[in-house]
Amino acid sequence: MAFNVKVTALGLAAFANALINSTPVVISEVAIGDGGGAPITPTGNETTLYNELNRHPVTGAAIHADNANWIVVDTIVPAEAGGFTIREVGIYADNGDLLAIASYPEQYKPTLAEGFGEDLAMKLIMEVTNAASVTIIDGGTVLYATRTYVQNLIHQTVNWYNQNW
Repeated sequence: MAFNVKVTALGLAAFANALINSTPVVISEVAIGDGGGAPITPTGNETTLYNELNRHPVTGAAIHADNANWIVVDTIVPAEAGGFTIREVGIYADNGDLLAIASYPEQYKPTLAEGFGEDLAMKLIMEVTNAASVTIIDGGTVLYATRTYVQNLIHQTVNWYNQNW
C-alpha cells in the first residue's frame, strides 16, 4: 500500500538545512502507531507519533522514477509485530527527528499468537523540493526485492548477455 505523507516542521527544517549546507538528511526508520486509539489528522507540527508502538528500519528508499521531488520509503513490519490497529506512520531521521507523518487507513495487525500473522510491506511517498539531499541508511533487513528492482536486474542482465555473447 502506498500513500502520501506530510513533511513535519522538523522535516522542512532538515531538508532546508541540507540544501543550504550541502549536508544530507539521513532517513533510517519508519515508526507505526495506533493514533492513541483514534484516526489522526497530521498538522505537520508533530515531533513524535501520537502513540508509537513499533519502529522498523527502512528497507529501501529512492527518488521516484517519475517525480524527482518524491522520495519513496519502504519498510516491512514483520509478522511478529502486532496486536494493535495501525492508524499512523512516521519517517524518522538518524538523529531521531520525525521528518514526516501520515494518517494510515485503519488496519488491525494481528500477532502470531492470535493464529495469523504476515509481514506488512509499507511504501511511503514523501514530497520534498530537494530529494537529492537525502541519504538512506540500509537497515540490513531487506526481505523482498521490488518488482521494479527485479525487472531492472533482468533488463541489465539481458543487455549484458546481448553485448557479450
